Amino acid sequence: MQRSPLNAGHARRRRARRAPARFGWALGAAALCLLPGAAHATPGQARRLSGVEAQGPATASVSALHHNPAMLTRLPGINVLSSISSGAEIINARRYEIDGAGLPTSTLGAKTSLAQPTFGYFVGASFMLDPVAVGFGAYSLGNTYRPSSAAPFRYHLADDPNFGCRLDSAEQCPSPRFGGSAETRTDWTLAIAWNAFDRFRLGLSVHFPRMRVKLGRDQDTAQISELDALTCDGVPNASVNDPRCTRRLVYDGRTQLRWFGLVDEGSNFDLALTAGIAVDVGDSGVIGLRYRTQPLLYRGKVETIGRARVCRPGEAAEVAAADGTSPCGNDSDLRASWEQTLPREVAIGYSTRLGARDEFRLDTNLYWIDFCPGGIAPTSCQGRDIAELQIKGLDPRASVLAETPIYRGRADRYGLEIYGGYDLQRSKTQHAKVSILWGGGFDSPATRPGALTVERVDGWAVKASVGASLELEQRLGSLFLAPGYGLNLQVPTTVGPGGATPLYLPGALAQFAASGGDINSPSAGAVLSGRARPTNAGRYLAHSHALLFSIRWSERSDYGSRAP
Repeated sequence: MQRSPLNAGHARRRRARRAPARFGWALGAAALCLLPGAAHATPGQARRLSGVEAQGPATASVSALHHNPAMLTRLPGINVLSSISSGAEIINARRYEIDGAGLPTSTLGAKTSLAQPTFGYFVGASFMLDPVAVGFGAYSLGNTYRPSSAAPFRYHLADDPNFGCRLDSAEQCPSPRFGGSAETRTDWTLAIAWNAFDRFRLGLSVHFPRMRVKLGRDQDTAQISELDALTCDGVPNASVNDPRCTRRLVYDGRTQLRWFGLVDEGSNFDLALTAGIAVDVGDSGVIGLRYRTQPLLYRGKVETIGRARVCRPGEAAEVAAADGTSPCGNDSDLRASWEQTLPREVAIGYSTRLGARDEFRLDTNLYWIDFCPGGIAPTSCQGRDIAELQIKGLDPRASVLAETPIYRGRADRYGLEIYGGYDLQRSKTQHAKVSILWGGGFDSPATRPGALTVERVDGWAVKASVGASLELEQRLGSLFLAPGYGLNLQVPTTVGPGGATPLYLPGALAQFAASGGDINSPSAGAVLSGRARPTNAGRYLAHSHALLFSIRWSERSDYGSRAP
């Protein structure tokens, strides 16, 4: 059975992505307010690399490997930092009921609450070889884990039926898994900084990004029956979003480099750069600026290699499948690859110490992240944020294309983070110092409101964190222990009646087929960008809670120093 209208349109479209023509523009001056943000999962964006401690373009920290390598010159001697954050994100969602055509009505369904895990880490070290400093580290950048879902939302995020499978060594776990999603990024970074003219510092970091992408969602075959002449495997009286008429699409892949030809099939090697400048202002102030590029060698695009599956979620083996698919329990993996574009970043910050004893610390971070390549306005994206899933050897009768566009709905992110701290006074005989740390901030959503799903709940966020740092003086240096707690609250967002217009259009595929696959038809854009799927209309709210802990060792104590 051929799917000529859709395949013809897809062939006409192909991929014609262009690299952004303009460089990032510097954001305005840093705001002089107070307060660090809580953990928030946004792949590509650094979050809580230093735990509850300050971090920004003007922060003297080992995490300056990412935030601004020029600030490594403010760290004396040898410094080592390790941090971890772990917690849970609670998602509350209500889907609007749908009519016979799959369009949302004005009636909200029951509320669904999902608990998703969060996790991030940083490990790094720096060495000051005056006037040059070097550093290296490995860290995660805003990982997103979504193992849980519910039946009303399975067309955008299918539930992982056995999330804890790999915890049981005696159980044979399928790969790829049958549900859930994840998007993680880990950077390996090398940095060098130069204290050029006492108060003027330069830095450069080289990042080697590594990605892992997992996707699990259902395809409603009733939506495409007019195009493919599929009749839900012969199920009588089938309707839109009928659970008997679904196919599950699963992909699980990661960066697999071709090391000296030892791996036959792998991802392309790539790297990104961060350039940083820091200027000392007065006795204790610093202004820092960073610009981070996209991966340089393939116009910002990175690739993961893995396995995919298109299968029937249930075990209704008695029903003959017209598209050649088998139950998901069968071994039917296919080789596949995933390609997406990573963002560039610009950030500016100011850091200082205040008070007669320098007991107050203030650090700001104002940033722009170009999640939607090519411009400032969200409407300028024009599909350049779309990921491409390529499945090799897929049956042409399957409910998805061998080259399937995955719509991301990205929007540029803007945000402000402000960090504060207060050092408690200690006597000359004490060998420990306690500092109180707190913070806050906000940022804009990195997903357009009309594209929100339970896989990507991303509204305006207000963040807060609180913690403490305990410094223990030792003969060989100082040891710092910093536990903390982070809270992230997202503003509720409504997609559908009375709210943002849903960007997923369930009727677009049938309209595109009726036009004969005309790419000039009004429905062509939704089909060729991957938006011709069941509606995402609903109300979305999320809040996350994270426990933060960092441990760092410094060859010299910074107590009493006027350096921020």
